[in-house]
Amino acid sequence: MTSAVRIFHMAGMARSGETILLRSLSQHPKIKIVHNLFEKDRPHETALFRFLKAHEGTSIATDHRLVAPYGLEDDQSFVLKQGVWEHPFDFKGFILARNPLAIFASLLTYDEVMGSSRYQNWPLNEARLKRWLKDIEPTAVAELEGRRPVEQFAVFYNRRMGRLSERELPVVSYEDLAVAPEETLSRICGVLGLGYDPALAIAHRAFPAPCPGHGKTDLSRPINSKSVGRYKDVLTVEEQEELWHLVADVAGGYGYRN
Repeated sequence: MTSAVRIFHMAGMARSGETILLRSLSQHPKIKIVHNLFEKDRPHETALFRFLKAHEGTSIATDHRLVAPYGLEDDQSFVLKQGVWEHPFDFKGFILARNPLAIFASLLTYDEVMGSSRYQNWPLNEARLKRWLKDIEPTAVAELEGRRPVEQFAVFYNRRMGRLSERELPVVSYEDLAVAPEETLSRICGVLGLGYDPALAIAHRAFPAPCPGHGKTDLSRPINSKSVGRYKDVLTVEEQEELWHLVADVAGGYGYRN
């Protein structure tokens, strides 16, 4: 009888700390990360991701041709990042949530260069949001037209995280990961049906500095709680208040309050 590899999704939204979490999980002996850990995906990672994106099952045969390059050992599981697309089928795993103000601030500064003015590079994010929304709710793309950045972000956040909340999956917050990494990672292992391994909390030591990861993340950087409130140095009070007003219902469902 052919053995199978379990597939778990880490579902959330871009700029929510996904790469840092994948980095930690990659150090578990029973976990293989499908893609989007390093700066550039390898061809076999892209191939498996594209297959699993439309795969209805919650497992895949160990001897599948797309699984072979991963060199799986007995009883290992895949963790698949689902950040900017929506899986059309039921899936197992968890939702990664983050304060929407922090996500917006991260997007706002992602393409920032020395001397650039505020929102100068937002058109790059507008293009991203439109591209991502096509894989989540294509009919909502038109709602981004003619709107200001805060409004565009709110449209995407509400569609993405609002729809995910209907899945009734366990929710893990980025803030918990940043403040209490061992406790949070242990909880995630429980969701995946795995025992906790202390290597997860010190995963940064397994990567030489600097080590470029996906989304401009340095994989050699330890988990840092300072990132939790950094958005306050990026966004004005007016921006914070407006954004909270636009996303309050969905964000409140994940436990976030103004």
